[in-house]
Amino acid sequence: MDTHFKREKIGASYCARCGQMLLGVPRLTSSKLRKLSASQRRVERMYGGRLCHSCIRNLLKQAVRNI
Repeated sequence: MDTHFKREKIGASYCARCGQMLLGVPRLTSSKLRKLSASQRRVERMYGGRLCHSCIRNLLKQAVRNI
């Protein structure tokens, strides 16, 4: 009888501020993610892969208003 291993499902990435699911970030294992180029791993903007687009927009608005 052979042993079968069940692969875990990879969880999605979420915004650190509001908890919304991040779009544009692949749901891959670390070994497969390592094979991608840097631009395919995360979104190419400030805080890409950490914050969602709406949180970044709000942070930029607050920064401009505080100047």
